[in-house]
Amino acid sequence: MSLALSDLLLLVVEPSSMQQKALSALLRARGVQHIVTAKTGNEAFTLLQSQTPDLVLSSFYLDDMTGSDLVRGMRREDALTHVPFVLVSSETRFEPLDPIRQAGVIALIDKRAPEQGLDEALAATLEYLQPSRIDLGNIDSEDVVIGLADDSRMARRHMLRTLNALGFERIHCVEDGAQAQQLIAEQNLDILITDLHMPNVDGEALCRWVRNESAQNSIPILAVTSDTDQQRLDSVMQAGANHVCTKPFDINHLRQLLPQLLK
Repeated sequence: MSLALSDLLLLVVEPSSMQQKALSALLRARGVQHIVTAKTGNEAFTLLQSQTPDLVLSSFYLDDMTGSDLVRGMRREDALTHVPFVLVSSETRFEPLDPIRQAGVIALIDKRAPEQGLDEALAATLEYLQPSRIDLGNIDSEDVVIGLADDSRMARRHMLRTLNALGFERIHCVEDGAQAQQLIAEQNLDILITDLHMPNVDGEALCRWVRNESAQNSIPILAVTSDTDQQRLDSVMQAGANHVCTKPFDINHLRQLLPQLLK
């Protein structure tokens, strides 16, 4: 039996009573029936210890911490590391949002116009909680060998869980571009997924090395980044990436994208 929104327990963390009510109303209008609320990060952690929700939606600025502090704290606890997290905020600056993107979240929703983003986030949550294997046509996902390079441990764990949920099992994780170069020298990969901002050898340099110097110069490359600067993204494509997607790592987007890259 498949999960429905009416089956889920959601925790809404929002310091404003008015915003709490507005977001709860939007959720109920979409079929969510079970909602608990908290105004601070510490109150949220207390609730999380007593009952694990299926999804946490949090504002960025709380009275005692930020939404980034909240999700990173959750990711450090075994019982909470897999709980989906959605940020609802009007914050757009790279510096405050980068840590939360790296922590592995389902979606970022603009608080000023949450309706469309909320629909996508809820759909992604259902898929994350009860995933189905990806359809690759004649290719078996269990046979696909993936190289995954990212210097953020939290980001690697989130991407690994997402790929496992789609049915991929042969995934080699490395922490930077230099390790990715060594991996490519030792393993035959079907696809490389790489972050852009990494020490030693960054994602752009890695893409250029794969295309110009490696023995696997034709493997598909998916670059994943929290960077939204279009000039930087264009530069990565010119360096050899087949596609660039912005974190968070969206399971539904990957379901559509990976079959194209693996053909």
